Amino acid sequence: MADVPYASLLNRRIPAAGRQLVPAAAGVYAWWSRDDIKQAEDSPYGASVRPLYIGAARNLAASVTDDAAGPSDTFLRKHLATDLSQQIGLRPRTSAEQRPLTIGERQRIDHWISANLLVSWSELPHPTAYRDALVRALDPQFKPKD
Repeated sequence: MADVPYASLLNRRIPAAGRQLVPAAAGVYAWWSRDDIKQAEDSPYGASVRPLYIGAARNLAASVTDDAAGPSDTFLRKHLATDLSQQIGLRPRTSAEQRPLTIGERQRIDHWISANLLVSWSELPHPTAYRDALVRALDPQFKPKD
């Protein structure tokens, strides 16, 4: 496998609301917390930032849109619902794999993602292998499952 695409994945972050800029190509993508990035930039110690999630996709645009505002309960959305249930007024969840999200819960998560997350991506021909290497190297908060 060629070099892992750290530079484009780590440096080209856009707000979730700008997801229409993500191409409909195969690749890897990562979700980042705006607050974590701001704290790292403000740190005199050069703190690193840990992504929330790293995914692989045959169609980056479709996967990013599903995570940010799609009708399905993606891996990222279920884990955010579990972590944010009290903060954004969702019914308590004890596991990310539990019951489906309601329409109202999805709307609150959509709003939270738009206000708080950034997305980055790198177009690659074999995204799953790269994603696995990036997960090992960057240790995202939510680990993807195949």
